[in-house]
Parts: sequence; C-alpha cells; structure tokens
Amino acid sequence: MNTGRPPIRVVLKAHLAASPRKTGLLVFLFVVMVVVYARWMMKEMGPEPAVATVASPMAGLHVDFLLQSTITGPTPMAWIDGRCVRPGDEIDGFRLECVEPGRVVLHGYGMERVLTMDERLSQRR
Repeated sequence: MNTGRPPIRVVLKAHLAASPRKTGLLVFLFVVMVVVYARWMMKEMGPEPAVATVASPMAGLHVDFLLQSTITGPTPMAWIDGRCVRPGDEIDGFRLECVEPGRVVLHGYGMERVLTMDERLSQRR
C-alpha cells in the first residue's frame, strides 16, 4: 500500500542526521508517552476487587477483607485475603457461612458481613 509518504525508518534516519539532539528528545518523549499510556490503561482495565471494611467491636481493630475468588460446587471455597477458606472456617474472628458465585457471607462479633467481588472480575470467570 503506497500512501505517498516515506517509511518512518527513512524519516527517522534523515531527522537523526539533521538534528541528533532533537531526535533524541523526540524519542524520549515518545517513550514517556507510551509508558504513561500503558500505566493508565492498566489502571483502567485492571480489576479492583471489592473491599469490605469492618469495625471489630471486640478488639477495636479495623479489619479489611478482600474477596478475591469463589468456587462453588460440592466443596465450596473462597479466597479471602490470600487465604483459602471453606464454610465453617474462621478468618480473623469471622466464620465463613455461605459461598455463592462472586459472593460470601461472614458472621462474627455479632454481625453479618456480605463480601462481593467486583463485577468486572466476576464476569471474567
């Protein structure tokens, strides 16, 4: 396909021969733009799992639970804060009661917490 324009390689060689400093600056700016764009896209596309914040009345501690994954079936499991837990298991004083697709129910300290996964993350599975 001939567009009437010279290939970019020819343009860069001619530009480099005419002004090496300016060409170096342009290449540097191009690389910076690519890096910034890539980081922006990763932030936009990357899933952010839901975080449920619980104030623990017993210990007065601030507990953040991160639901990362759920597995349903004969042996349901959930991946919470990097730990694999099953119904009946405890995690930081909360007992895992129920595992559903993209959702779990925790009981502890006289309260019930429902953790859900980010919609983008649960749709990908």
